[in-house]
Parts: sequence; structure tokens; C-alpha cells
Amino acid sequence: MAPSAAEQPWPDEEMLAAHARAQFGLPAIRCISALPGGWSARSYRLDVTGGSAFVLKVYDRSPDGRQWLAASAERLPLLPRLRQAGFPWLPAPIATPAGSFVEPFGDFDLLLSEYVPGDHPPADSAAWPESLVRHLAERVAALHSLVGSELSATLPREDYRLVFRAPLLAALERLRSVGPADRPGVIGLRDLLLSREAELLRLLRRTEQLADGARGRGAALVLCHADLHQQNLILTTEGELYLLDWEGLRLAPAEQDLFFWADGVHGEALLGHYRRARSGACLNADTFAYYYHYRNLEDLEAWVSRIVNLDRGEEADRRDLDAIQEYCLRWWNDLAGAAERVRRRLEASTKPND
Repeated sequence: MAPSAAEQPWPDEEMLAAHARAQFGLPAIRCISALPGGWSARSYRLDVTGGSAFVLKVYDRSPDGRQWLAASAERLPLLPRLRQAGFPWLPAPIATPAGSFVEPFGDFDLLLSEYVPGDHPPADSAAWPESLVRHLAERVAALHSLVGSELSATLPREDYRLVFRAPLLAALERLRSVGPADRPGVIGLRDLLLSREAELLRLLRRTEQLADGARGRGAALVLCHADLHQQNLILTTEGELYLLDWEGLRLAPAEQDLFFWADGVHGEALLGHYRRARSGACLNADTFAYYYHYRNLEDLEAWVSRIVNLDRGEEADRRDLDAIQEYCLRWWNDLAGAAERVRRRLEASTKPND
């Protein structure tokens, strides 16, 4: 997870639209409008003459912006090949006439893709109809079934390294030396994390154990989207489910994608639909546990590091502290519980006549 794009200074929208039109060879642009959300970039919808629409992503050149841009640029050429391989439910990236998917614009870089008309599914998955649960399971199964394609040779592979471990430990060391002269946000982070340092260190050790176990099991790796939360799903006006934001495309165990939903209200049904759509899939509750722990600590490190290393103002620090409590710390006592619930659901999804 990267710093929120909403906190960066951004170029004039009309200048963006004019540059995108000229460099990507678009028809005349009738309207440019900002799209909500965006951790790694700011996004705009471009409506052009003739009725077509596109999404323009604008990355700044901060370390985080460069990291996300590099991930996007590495994977964008693979998306048309994913479509050709039998997975059409993704927005097609648009190249410049010279064949580049990345277009520089001052201190920023631009990416363009087709716009997929539709809406995100309800944030509360309890409101999802059974048909949508089945739809998602079948989409994920279709993606995972492409593992034998030539795409796999060029993608990063899951190696179960805890890339957040060293930055988190460095941040804890820094917080021990925080004093009254430090920013309020850093002081607040010290008070929040050091009071739970022993718990955090236990979670790190547990995640290392889960990583060792997953590595030792040597599960089959499949094509994974790796960020399948609700905001990266679009249900089109025709009833098709599309997957957005493919920066994380990689080879990993199937649990990497399924953990987002396996512990939800429809988790048992989703796992059952997935297994029917991808017969022979072998899923492991301890691998789910690994991804629950990994994602929590990965997100924690992203917020902690930007409070410690970046002075973005008191309001931004306050939002990050709130996010740490809401999306990370409040779940620490239930990470093991989530894995156990998934274990029971895996057992239920293998019962005859499920």
C-alpha cells in the first residue's frame, strides 16, 4: 500500500487532458473528471467525442510513486496477453503511437486504459446476491487456471519474504528515541505502537513461522491479481464482473487472492464455487493464515513508514494513525480466528453435494 494520492500536488486538469490527447492520439476530449480513491496515483476519467471513455492515471515521482509506476509499467504489456489467453475481464491498457505505456508529463508520469462502465459491488458484502459471489469465484478460478501460459515466465514469484520486517523494526527503533520536539504525529505513533510492541513482535514471529510453513509445503503457484478488494471490482451495466488495478499481478498460491473473501459472510459459498470451477484446487488454511498476517503487517508498515519518514502535516498524520488502528491493530486479536474460520469453511466446501 502506498501513500494516498489525494495528498500530493497535482497538475492542471485541462493541461493533463491536452497532453494525454496529443501523446496517446485520442479524439477530442469533451470532459475530464477526477475519480475517487487512489493509493498510488490520482485517476481521471476522460470522455472523448464518439462516446468512448478512458482512465488516466497520474503518478508523481516520489519513491512510492516510482515504485507503483514501475510495477504498473512492468505488468501493463502482459494485460493484452491475458485477454488473448482467455481472460477478457480487465481494462485494456492504451499505448502511445510509439508503443509506450508510460508517458512523462513534467514531474509526473501518465498511464492510460479503457474505462469500464459500471459500479463497485456494495462495500458490505452481506448485500451481495449469490450470483455475484459465484461470479467472483468463477473469475478468480479462470485467472488461476491460466498458470500454464507463457505469461508466467516474466512475472514475480511468491518467495514468502517479509519485506516489511526490516522497515518495521527500524521504525520501532526510531520511535524509542522520540521526544517532545518531534512532530505530534510521530509522538502519537510512538504512544500507539510502543505500548503494543511485544504483541507486534509476536505477530512478526508468527508470520515468519507461517511463511516457513508455506514455503515448505511448496504449493502450486498460479496467476494472482493479489489485491482483490471491493474497490478493485467493477460490475458492468451488462452484468459482467471486471477486475481493476493489476499492479500486483504475480505468481502465488491461490490463497493470495481468495483470502480477501474467504472469511467474509459469503466465504463458504465462494470457496465452494471456486472449487467447482477449478476442480482439483488444493487450498490450505495455514496459507490463508499467512496472507492474513502478511497483509495486515504490510499495510501497517506502509502507514508507519510514511509517518516516521515523511512530514505531510498533522492532518495527514492523524488520518494515518486512525487507519493504523482501524485496519491493522483492531484485527490483531482475530488473525488466528480468521484462519480457523476459513479452515472450517474449507472442510465444509469439500462435503459431498456442497
